[in-house]
Amino acid sequence: MLLIPTLLGASIIIFLMIHFLPGDPAQILAGPDATLQDIQNMRIRLGLDKPLPVQYFLFMERLLTWNLGNSLVSGFPITSLIVPRFLNTLKLALLAISISLAIGIVLGIVAALKRNTTVDRIVMIFALLGVSMPVFLLAVLLIVIFSIKLHILPATVIGSTPSIRHLVLPSLTLGLIGAAPIARMTRSSMIEALSQEYIKTSEAFGFSIRKIILVYALRNALIPVVTVAGLNFGYLLAGAVITETVFAYPGLGRLIVDSIFARDYPVVQFGLMMIVALFAVVNTVVDVLYALINPRVRLE
Repeated sequence: MLLIPTLLGASIIIFLMIHFLPGDPAQILAGPDATLQDIQNMRIRLGLDKPLPVQYFLFMERLLTWNLGNSLVSGFPITSLIVPRFLNTLKLALLAISISLAIGIVLGIVAALKRNTTVDRIVMIFALLGVSMPVFLLAVLLIVIFSIKLHILPATVIGSTPSIRHLVLPSLTLGLIGAAPIARMTRSSMIEALSQEYIKTSEAFGFSIRKIILVYALRNALIPVVTVAGLNFGYLLAGAVITETVFAYPGLGRLIVDSIFARDYPVVQFGLMMIVALFAVVNTVVDVLYALINPRVRLE
């Protein structure tokens, strides 16, 4: 139920943010040589002649009925522009979060089991670099290594339909950045879980180390890790804007950036709402996963 006020509040912020940008959108879109009548006609076309509350309700009506209208720049239906780009970004984010979880959880477990050793320090250095390094810097480094030096993977996407090979470098960029906080949280949670009494009891009963770590300790340590992963998914969507621009990847982030420069405000508004809605749904799924991972949450 909290999704409803969350998305409603986000829609108000996005609507007002676009409308309070410096400059008159009608004058910008009409062009530098436009007359006052041309600017007024553009304002009527954009619906800017109506009161602000009326404009917001019209915006929400178009959003809820999925009648988004046409792009101000290209003239194409906004739905046909946003949906394919959104699916491309969703593929990129899902692959990136899978890489983040696989690398982060494994490194976190290894660091916890090898606490205060050289292995632990190496993992923590990797986590520190991942947290500190800007997304665009890692993207450029991967392009130099795998595209320019080794000629293994393509650096940019040609066309509007990326292949698996085109997904590797962008998803690896976001995945490595996202693995760092997951590794840190997994290590911290595993150290805490391994010190609990039930772990010592399991060892006393002669259970295998593998079963103790993967079944008992890891399951209880995953609650904060899932929280970080859910938040990290939102950061991946935000980072995808930069990553998609660097790799010329035809995703929703790049579409929003191009639309901002082109002053195509309806595309920007509805594109941002798609990202916010996805982030809100992911966080709801994370809340549900708590109960699936840990039965004590269901009892509470």
